[in-house]
Amino acid sequence: MDVGITLGNSLTALDIGCGTGLASELLLSSMLGNRISQIDLLDTSEEMLERAKHRAKKWRVNSRLLHGVIEDFLGDRKYDIIICCSVLHHIPDLGRFLSDLQTMQVDGGVFLHLQDPNGDFLGDPTLKHRMCELSDRFVRLPNWLRRFNPTRIAKSLSWKLGSRQAQDYMRRVSDELIIAGVTAKPMSPQDIWTVTDIHCLDGLGIRTSQLRGYLLDYELISSRSYGFFGRLFSDLPKGFKRQELSLIHTRAPNGLYIAGAWKIARG
Repeated sequence: MDVGITLGNSLTALDIGCGTGLASELLLSSMLGNRISQIDLLDTSEEMLERAKHRAKKWRVNSRLLHGVIEDFLGDRKYDIIICCSVLHHIPDLGRFLSDLQTMQVDGGVFLHLQDPNGDFLGDPTLKHRMCELSDRFVRLPNWLRRFNPTRIAKSLSWKLGSRQAQDYMRRVSDELIIAGVTAKPMSPQDIWTVTDIHCLDGLGIRTSQLRGYLLDYELISSRSYGFFGRLFSDLPKGFKRQELSLIHTRAPNGLYIAGAWKIARG
């Protein structure tokens, strides 16, 4: 995604919900990559951090593993670049999360979010038609819907609930769901993990207008939609890949996923 960013050198980056570190690796392979000197990898899972650590061994930048959630590291340091890949739609209190995120960003810094369900077009008839067209060839759920496979949920819970930080996080999520009126009483961790995809399940996804309301000190530099057949490019059959690239090139807005780049400029 060409975002027209003007940043200096020796940049620091934070990958929130880093998983295996794939998003950071893609960032390092971009035009900004050779200007980044430090990447911090944040996740609630020790297992995922261990896998990210293994991936980071081949990077030519310093990396630091942070085990916990964003609230655990407020005031720790500020970052030139903050990246969230497939994260925002898991956050029940998105306003609070983005407020905390802003306190961790330097003036002029950039916030990148990737692979969120495109809330402005989830009900788009053309998108639904394309997804049906592909399903006639190969039936497979979108990435963010595959999380509801019982085996995957059980595996995810085994590492998400394996630490005190993660357990505290689940309790806070339960409280937030009650306050928001989503649930009437505390929920089990298993049930919470299912509904923390709340911004997918409510049909709203992540909307640009919604983010503008939260990111008041930011300017949207660029946004891009993709997943025009309901799947990521690497999962598409050859003929559909050509169509996907054509739609991306013309900046069609009605893909299943959306990515955005925001630059902060405080008063």
